[in-house]
Formats: sequence, structure tokens, C-alpha cells
Amino acid sequence: MSANEHRQRRLLRYTTEVLHLERDSIDRLPEARLPADLREFADVWLKLRGDRAAPLKRDIGPFSIPARLLPNIMLWEILEDDYLCRLAGTGLRARSEKELSGCLLSDLYGDTDHEAWDEFDGVARGGVYSLVERAVIWDELPTSVRTRLLLPLLGDDGDARYMVALIGPSFRYEWEPGFGAVRAENAPPD
Repeated sequence: MSANEHRQRRLLRYTTEVLHLERDSIDRLPEARLPADLREFADVWLKLRGDRAAPLKRDIGPFSIPARLLPNIMLWEILEDDYLCRLAGTGLRARSEKELSGCLLSDLYGDTDHEAWDEFDGVARGGVYSLVERAVIWDELPTSVRTRLLLPLLGDDGDARYMVALIGPSFRYEWEPGFGAVRAENAPPD
């Protein structure tokens, strides 16, 4: 099997619709409106960051992140022209019914989802966080609306080499079959 055929077999079959996207300075992360789990994760990241631009990758682990959040964590390595998912929590793998660890961003989003690439590229360049809510419209699974908080991590050399994400349920939108994404009843203002 050729490399291209192998890549085609690994592609996850879904489309996405961005419902909310914010990219802002890391310095504004403490004021960002986040649901409780994402706020807790952001606070851990900020504490581990200290006076640096971001925490070191080695600072992030199962003992630094609350155990109940671990099933929804993704760790990404920044490559020259792509991003490699080094670790995907068990909750994410169960929901997608796919092994996500070892996938490239290009495997997940292809090269046509410019919003996803812009999100990852912006965080990889440093100094910003990304919060996105997307409707994930699977070919073979029920549609869901997910929230992702994506944050940079430093290698031991002090350069941004990794990113960490917490994926959770949406808190601004709900998916209603036949209608699509609708604003949640208690959604915070944009």
C-alpha cells in the first residue's frame, strides 16, 4: 500500500462548522470566558507557566492536570509543516471511535480547513491562545458540538515545540437535528 493510500485509510470522515472562534493574547487568558473545566485547565496552565512565555512540555502530565480532565487532553508536536498528535485522551478516542494518537493535523482536517490550520499556526507562533467551538458532523457518528482550548508548550530549549488542548462539550451552542447549531439557553454573550 502506498503512503497516499495509507493516509486516505486513516482520514476521519467528517466535516466541521466553526461556531465561535477567539484567538487572543496569552496575557488575556485569565479574563477569558470559559466553561468550568476549561477554566480549571487554563488556571493549571497559567500556574505552570510562571514567568515564562508558556509552561515546559515536561511540566504538563498526569500529576499536574486534574485526573477528571485527562481523558479529554490532546498533546500536539509542532512539526515543520504539520502537527503530530502525540497523545489523545481515552475520552476523545472513545467519542471519535478512532485512535487519534499518531495522527497528523492534515489527517484530521485535510488541507482545506483553513480555520483549523490558522488556529494551530497562530498558537504555534506563540503569544496567543485559541478557543474554538465547532460542530463536528461525522459521516458515521452523531453530530456533536465541541469546545477546544489550545495552548502552547515550550521544549527544554525554550522554543514553542508543542501544544496542549482540552476538548470539552460546547457551552454556547447545542446541535438540534434538522436545525443545526442553535444558541444554548444559558450561553454567555460573545
